[in-house]
Amino acid sequence: MGIKSYIHRFILSYRVSKNKKIVGSNNQIMNDGHINHSKFDIVGNNNKIVIKKSSSINNVLFFIRGDNHLIEIDENCYIGGGELWIEDNNCAIIINSGTTIESAHLAVTEPHSRIEIHDDCMLAKNIEIRTGDSHSIIDNNTGQKINPAKNVILQSHVWVGAHAKILKGVTINSNSVIGTSSVVTNSIPGNCIAAGIPAKVIKSGTNWKRERF
Repeated sequence: MGIKSYIHRFILSYRVSKNKKIVGSNNQIMNDGHINHSKFDIVGNNNKIVIKKSSSINNVLFFIRGDNHLIEIDENCYIGGGELWIEDNNCAIIINSGTTIESAHLAVTEPHSRIEIHDDCMLAKNIEIRTGDSHSIIDNNTGQKINPAKNVILQSHVWVGAHAKILKGVTINSNSVIGTSSVVTNSIPGNCIAAGIPAKVIKSGTNWKRERF
C-alpha cells in the first residue's frame, strides 16, 4: 500500500471513528469512499457496512439494531442525507453503482427482508422506502400477524421524484420514472411514468436521462 493510500485510509477511519456508537461483537465498517458529517449507531453482532471507492456519503445516519445485517454501497454512489435504518436480524440494504440519492429514509424491518437499488438510479429529496409497517396487524380470529414485511427492489435506471413513498413488496422495473409525491403500493413495469396516490402508469414507452437538453 502506497503512503498516499495509507494516509487517505487513516483520515477516513478517523472521520468515521469520531461519529460512531458500536455495541456488540464483530461489527465492521469497511470504508473506501468519502464520509462527511455522518453517524453510525450500531447495537448487535456480525453487522457489516461496506462503502466502496469513489462513493460520497454526507449527513447520513447508519442505524442498525440486531444481528447479521448488511449495508453495501457500491462504487460511484452519492447520498446527500437521510437514514439507512435496519432492525431485527438478517436484513440488507444494497445500493449498486452509480446511484445518486439526494436524501432518503430507507427502512428495513423484520428478518430476511431487504431493499435493493440497482445501478444508475436517481432518487430526489425526501424519499421514503419501507419493507414493513413497523407494527403488527393481527387477525382477531386466528391471532396471526397479517402484515409481514416484503422486499423492495428498484431495478436499474429508475428515477424517483421528490417526496415519493415506496412501500413494501414493490418492484419498480428498469427505466421508469415515479412522479413527485407519489405513493407506490404496487409494482411498476419498465419504461413508463407512474404517478399519483396510489401510483398508476400514466405513460408507457418512455425512458429518461440525467442530462438536460
